[in-house]
Amino acid sequence: RKARKVTYMDGEMDLVTLKSRTIALCNSLNTNPPDGLKIFTPETFTGLLPSINTADGQKEIDALIGTDWDVLFIDNYSAWSGDGRETAEAWAPMMRWMLGHKRAGRTIIVIHHTGKTGKQRGSSSHEDALDWSVALKPADGAFSDGALRFNLVWEKNRHLSSADAKPIAVTMG
Repeated sequence: RKARKVTYMDGEMDLVTLKSRTIALCNSLNTNPPDGLKIFTPETFTGLLPSINTADGQKEIDALIGTDWDVLFIDNYSAWSGDGRETAEAWAPMMRWMLGHKRAGRTIIVIHHTGKTGKQRGSSSHEDALDWSVALKPADGAFSDGALRFNLVWEKNRHLSSADAKPIAVTMG
């Protein structure tokens, strides 16, 4: 109901590609790119990406993105975690950092890859402090007729009723 200021941190894609995909998505929805969207990619930094699971990396990220945002997308945890470790110990500093932003009224959405089994990679403690965790699962005919079909499945659904936590079928294209 209300426009939000969104910051999107992509750890893998270059800015030109990400901007063109954003424009294509907006065109497909017959809308303009939102005014409140800020995008950060690896080109933003002179060296390697700061590690989001260390205090120094978090300070560098916070200095860059500031606090004038409502929603932060981190795409993806593996790219921003520095050493690629996906253990509970490596995740703990990031979880504390996210909880600090949550207490300040901001929302963080972390995009994380699944492993070969289809479950999240690393420790299940990644979900301890989260309100929601969703997985995108291929639907029947996932790539038929030039359309992408998948189900959004709630893996964790704090504060949602059973009726609200049913899978959501999505078709794109």
